[in-house]
Amino acid sequence: MKTFTVRIYQRWKSIKQPQLDSGLYPIKIQIVSKDENRKQKDIHTDVSCTRKVYTALFEDSSSATEHQMRDINKIRKNPENIQLKRKVEAVYYKYYDIVKDITRENRKEIGIYTLKAVLKTAKFEEYKARSTTFDEELKSLEYWFNRFLIEEGSFLAKKYKNRIKSAKNSFCKSFKDGAVVNLEDIDKDFLDQWQTWMRTPELQRDAKQKTFATIQGYAKDLKRVLEYVAETPSNFYKTEDIPIGKGSKKYQIPSAGKNEAKIPRYLLEEDLKKFKSYQPENEKEELAKDVWFLSYYLGGINMSDLVELKEANIQKDFDLLIFYRGKNSKKPSKTPSRVPLRKEAYELIEKYKSDGMFLLNFHDNSKNTENTSDNLRSRVNDEIYLKAISRKLEFKTSLNYQMARHTCSTNLMRNDGKTRMIQDVFGHANIKSTENYLSGFDIEEIRKVYDKI
Repeated sequence: MKTFTVRIYQRWKSIKQPQLDSGLYPIKIQIVSKDENRKQKDIHTDVSCTRKVYTALFEDSSSATEHQMRDINKIRKNPENIQLKRKVEAVYYKYYDIVKDITRENRKEIGIYTLKAVLKTAKFEEYKARSTTFDEELKSLEYWFNRFLIEEGSFLAKKYKNRIKSAKNSFCKSFKDGAVVNLEDIDKDFLDQWQTWMRTPELQRDAKQKTFATIQGYAKDLKRVLEYVAETPSNFYKTEDIPIGKGSKKYQIPSAGKNEAKIPRYLLEEDLKKFKSYQPENEKEELAKDVWFLSYYLGGINMSDLVELKEANIQKDFDLLIFYRGKNSKKPSKTPSRVPLRKEAYELIEKYKSDGMFLLNFHDNSKNTENTSDNLRSRVNDEIYLKAISRKLEFKTSLNYQMARHTCSTNLMRNDGKTRMIQDVFGHANIKSTENYLSGFDIEEIRKVYDKI
């Protein structure tokens, strides 16, 4: 029995309004693992077309009338549509050729059991199929970043994995403007130049100087990848080749200063008042505002924890929300967050209440429940959601979802909240974690004191 199925399909429901208006719908490849409770993965083909073109190119036309077949053949013979079909089929066969012969009887021999293994195999085959020879590919830094993410990625927290991807883009694409960076290029001079480039605003796409915290994180990620290369059986790279460490001939990873960017991580008091009284102009803004204040009133709850809350987390007799943070999936928190519930929190919970197993309805409105939190966070942080509100209200700072947590902690401190009490709300096992959230002085308080001297 086949354990995987692969199909071509067009997504024309539940897509964004601009794409809906255009009439061009994305074509995707769907892989389903029957032995993993029908777990599935949608692969983007980067191809979109009308429903009529998709039907002519990919759907069965055996029952079409003679008149309909004339229209279908006309579409199929169009040069642009021929290229479109080839592009989609190239992605389809990339995965179909991997799974077509896999059955429950022979999968042990082949060594592919899971959907993740299929994706990993496809990625590896992609490396070998590139225009450069495989031996040349082995010398490139980007290859080893990608291989590290494939082989070690399942053991990494999502936040850390995303930072490694950013580090890869910094070293392999942005710094050298797309030129191939090989392992032999990575030496002290290379890294010194890279750090200077990171600290020069004019050379950055966003025209902002990168902080030493960012530089430190990327450099550590690079070192970890190079250590991974050195541990791999090979004759071309060894531990002593790693140019990061102690000594005058090695690159020194810089120390990171706290709040170096000098941008408040919380919403200033006057901006918070504006935000509370703001009347959203559309459903997108309403969702963004509500989700932000859900986090704010629920003790700065992370998005991944917010979407997983259940009715049992609320103790109505004590007006209390109790939950365990799931920020680190490899090492779940043993210290509960205990958040007093006020009227505003109850109103928002009631507004988004679900009839299903979860407290809020965000999973109900999600196509892929495994990515509900990521998708919701991306949406509310988008240009047309929170950022649009911050521009309209002329906030002194930017605005994103994470700021709800920092704003909550800052306001608790402003109102004489003790660090131990804030620790209890945030569910920190170590009080130093709480102190990090409260580190740095409130700029408005500094200004008031400074005006008196």
